[in-house]
Amino acid sequence: MRLTDLQTFLLVVRDGSMAEAARELGVPNSTVSRRVSRLEDDLGTALLERDGRSARVTDAGELIATRCGPALRQLEEVEQLLAASEPRGVLKLCVAPSDAAAPVFSRFLLDYRAICPEVDVEVHMSERNVDLVEEGFDIAIRPGGPQVGSPGLMRRLLGKSRMGFFASPEFLARVPPPPSPDLLSGDAVIVQRSLMATSKGRGHSGRLWKALTGLPARCRIDDFTVIVRMAVQGGGIALMPSYVAQPHLESGTLRQLWPEVEMPRGYLHLLWPQSRHLALRVRRFIDLAVKVLAPDGELVWR
Repeated sequence: MRLTDLQTFLLVVRDGSMAEAARELGVPNSTVSRRVSRLEDDLGTALLERDGRSARVTDAGELIATRCGPALRQLEEVEQLLAASEPRGVLKLCVAPSDAAAPVFSRFLLDYRAICPEVDVEVHMSERNVDLVEEGFDIAIRPGGPQVGSPGLMRRLLGKSRMGFFASPEFLARVPPPPSPDLLSGDAVIVQRSLMATSKGRGHSGRLWKALTGLPARCRIDDFTVIVRMAVQGGGIALMPSYVAQPHLESGTLRQLWPEVEMPRGYLHLLWPQSRHLALRVRRFIDLAVKVLAPDGELVWR
């Protein structure tokens, strides 16, 4: 038995006609008739005696209306209370350590806690692509292109930024960079390990990306937090998203190399398990993240 069919039948009983119920629901008369007929088939009994345009409620129909009407109204009241209630429960989030280390992330969590004070927040930091469903995560912040994610997951683009090469002034004074990035020596490059297996992009960006990921980089690290620290400490030229390097560009501890060269974009997504009824705590998180972390589509991760 479908709840929609029961609600439609009760509306017919209340309004006294199928036509009036159809007008209230904003559907054709045939839809109301089909729903009532389907309910009768499910229950195995006639609920209305139809005679032309009129319909009389049968004894079985009276019984259904009398017993189910109050219960349905209570259910609607509960739904209204839940919709108006404060988000509760535990929000389990997975994010890469380098993204979690950004100052804006901690400020964002404080904003989220302010609007959802009854929600307990668990932040798990990992570069691993966790299985959100199997491991019980509500949401993940994950880098990757348009195909990031897997079946059964919903995806929302949080923002995008340019990739770039960055190094400390001390390193550049000691090892002058070549005229263009495709002349780099792999000995000087610090790169995220997963980038070495990537070949994405179009046009000039695609050709450059393919050339860059073909570098025999001697230092390959999973975590951008370590990569940026090594670059600041003069360990080499780091390939990373501009939002990771931005605070160090502002402080002068890093400089960008070849800013005029067109580079592929990096993307950051929100992922969460697909569900017909998204928990309010997750919905609030998604809405706030899109508003605060990427207000104009460009990541403001600093």
